[in-house]
Amino acid sequence: MNEIRCLNPARTLVTNFTTSRTSSVDERYDEGVWVLDVCSSNNKTWLGCALSNGNVQVYDYDRLQPIHTYVQDHTKPIQITDLGSDLQNILISSTSSGSIHIFDVRQPEPALRIQLPHQKNEEALSVDLGFGGALVAVGSSKAKIHFFELRGGSLLGSYHDAHTEEVTRVRFQPDSSWLVSGSEDGLACVFDTSQPSEEAALQGVLNVQSPLRKVGFFGPAFEGIYCLTGSETL
Repeated sequence: MNEIRCLNPARTLVTNFTTSRTSSVDERYDEGVWVLDVCSSNNKTWLGCALSNGNVQVYDYDRLQPIHTYVQDHTKPIQITDLGSDLQNILISSTSSGSIHIFDVRQPEPALRIQLPHQKNEEALSVDLGFGGALVAVGSSKAKIHFFELRGGSLLGSYHDAHTEEVTRVRFQPDSSWLVSGSEDGLACVFDTSQPSEEAALQGVLNVQSPLRKVGFFGPAFEGIYCLTGSETL
């Protein structure tokens, strides 16, 4: 990887995977391939990086050497919107084309591709794995949360009523059935996904009163919930 650099006044260049050099810092920021999201395996053996060219790069956690590059074969550029991992060797990505790609990092090719239920222009904005990696949760641009089984990719059900705008982030509490979702409507919703219906699953709603970009669990027992807004307020 190239060196980490900071751009004045407050823009940060995270990493660039090209080897080209330019004389202008502004040009360097605008060119090249950029990291959009990062996740790591539970056992800290690899890192997954979503790149701005639509590809997924997997690195050795300790040496930061590339292991695999998963090239997405699209007729037009597709942005990777999120990465998730809940198993030692499984990496999952969501894309603006409405597809979810599942990778076994021990293999050079994607293991499975899941497509959101047919609805025009529905994007998969966020993805996470729960129930020990058996359940895939996907937040969509149509204010829905879809659930798929990891093995086979079958649609198990969807939540339609909790949010009114794009679901920008879904995150499972580790080793639990609990899920938190964040949305452009400013709501963070907490669900117990072991319940049989959306109404029964909804355990609480936090009104942050600002569009949410990221939500998740934190704390010694992951008992807390954090919310990051579009204005970078935590």
